[in-house]
Amino acid sequence: ISPDQSTLAIGCEDGRIRLFSIYERTVEFLRGFEAADVAKNGESARILSLAWDSQGTSLISGSASGSIKLWNPSTGRPIHSISLTNLSIWSVAFCDSQTFVTGDSKGQVQFWDIRSGTLLQSFPAFGADVLSLTCLDEKRIFASGVDHKIVEFVKVTAPNAVGHIADKWIIGGKRYFHTHDVKSLTCLTIKYENESLLE
Repeated sequence: ISPDQSTLAIGCEDGRIRLFSIYERTVEFLRGFEAADVAKNGESARILSLAWDSQGTSLISGSASGSIKLWNPSTGRPIHSISLTNLSIWSVAFCDSQTFVTGDSKGQVQFWDIRSGTLLQSFPAFGADVLSLTCLDEKRIFASGVDHKIVEFVKVTAPNAVGHIADKWIIGGKRYFHTHDVKSLTCLTIKYENESLLE
């Protein structure tokens, strides 16, 4: 669902994304995008993951055949297209206005530049598929999946290889909270009306 709660994006089995208006409790078809991927050599073109940016002006998709695309929802056309081989993109998320992150079937969590579509950092943080990603804020991301752990990624400011100060992502911690696949994560803030309930 888009940040303004007006549009639903659906990733389909045929590799296409379709947008629906959900304004005032009605669901109406708006437009379909061009195919994100085309099935070939027995591979599926199925869209596995979708995410809106915080402004609702961009949409990112990941497919079963390793295609990652950054879309303009107004035109239904891709801004960037990235093709990875021999893996599936199970999860995608926007970190901020400059970076997005993907989780794949090889256990990698990868950070990408939005403007150029280039890889910034890659973490082989898992031994199996990364099924879910969620951003707490612009500096903390959590990932989980088939492995029995949740991994936190933290953005820090540090000198790069040539001595310039730059932002980079590091693994902030790992926790083993479960014994099964985690297919979805979200972050939330719980506010209590009566603080005495916490005593």
